[in-house]
Amino acid sequence: MNFLDLEINQKNYIKIIVLSIFIVALILVLYYIELLVPKKFTLEETTTVADFNEQEDLVVHIDILTPPGKKMEIVGYAYLTDDEVFTVDCSYVLRNKESGEMYLLKTRHEKNVNVPEVYPYAGMHTRFLTLGIEKGNYDICVLYKNNENNMFKNTGINVEI
Repeated sequence: MNFLDLEINQKNYIKIIVLSIFIVALILVLYYIELLVPKKFTLEETTTVADFNEQEDLVVHIDILTPPGKKMEIVGYAYLTDDEVFTVDCSYVLRNKESGEMYLLKTRHEKNVNVPEVYPYAGMHTRFLTLGIEKGNYDICVLYKNNENNMFKNTGINVEI
């Protein structure tokens, strides 16, 4: 008896369809949550680390920071003065002040009206869940890797999660 030769009555057919839809929805929800939960991160040895007042040619700024909760949002920009951007690879990073542990936030790039027009890729926007992050006081930093640069700079803003 082959599987294809079996007759499926309407009741079983509806159960199979509902179960399939449920499984697909569950996979999409888990994938979405996985995208929003930050991953732990360590800097490469070749990364230039700067505090907020150092390395003034790398401009970093935060325009919008939502209050800490289960979900947070950060909007801002980062650009290196007098440097045309050819490859875009910038991300926000949360760095724990006490332990030094860091979380890389998935960041997308968008136009920002506060940035000079010669830096069209400087705008940064991230949304993330705080569920996977341990409680503590965090500095918000920027990992700037545009045009083969490798810089890490503190924005001067911290947040309590």
